[in-house]
Amino acid sequence: TLVSSLIYYPYFASAATLNVTSLPIGTDTVTAKYSGDANYQAVTSNSISVWVMQSATLTASASPATLLPTQNFTVTANVSGASGQPAPTGYIGFYAYGPGGDWYANGTLVNGSASFTFSGPYWSPGTVSVDVGYSGDTVYAGTDQIVPVTMTNPFTMTVSTPVVIATAGAATGNTSTLTVTPANGFTGPIYFSCTIEYYPPGAQHLPTCAVPTSISVSGATPTTATMTISSTPSA
Repeated sequence: TLVSSLIYYPYFASAATLNVTSLPIGTDTVTAKYSGDANYQAVTSNSISVWVMQSATLTASASPATLLPTQNFTVTANVSGASGQPAPTGYIGFYAYGPGGDWYANGTLVNGSASFTFSGPYWSPGTVSVDVGYSGDTVYAGTDQIVPVTMTNPFTMTVSTPVVIATAGAATGNTSTLTVTPANGFTGPIYFSCTIEYYPPGAQHLPTCAVPTSISVSGATPTTATMTISSTPSA
């Protein structure tokens, strides 16, 4: 598209800047003309081409938008064009990031739509943001949108009593009950590990910690497990 118009604009310090809006879609040609003055002749610059692209409309959503970290969710993007213009083509990028990691995928637009399914378990509880980006094509400019996804807590865990070992090697007072309460409809295995976080400098006959490898949650009823701290009596 060739635009033929003459715009006068003042200049300062031998330079002038022109901001133009609403140029026609396609290739526009811009030429600068200096009017001249008592000391300098009028002159015309070389022409430059400006490619003006059509805006596309991007809408994106996640289903489900609230879920457990163990579940899958699908993000769908739809791109629509302008009346009288070709349908948008190109691809959609899906970049998800949040607690626990990030994930990038892409898909080609088919009839103006593309989707991707993120599988669980991957993220931890919290908000996962999915940056959905349209690449653009020869007619439409690229654009993007952020889709939030909420990962809910699958359970809470409490400890009944602290472990207090009166003497090294004691077999009483060295256990505690772990209670796992499911939340948000969670069912499935829960895996445990147990380590002693701190030993005093020079400590000997170090204690050990033991818990079941896993327990299975099959409903809304709390499930328990036992943690045992074992110590070795001094010689």
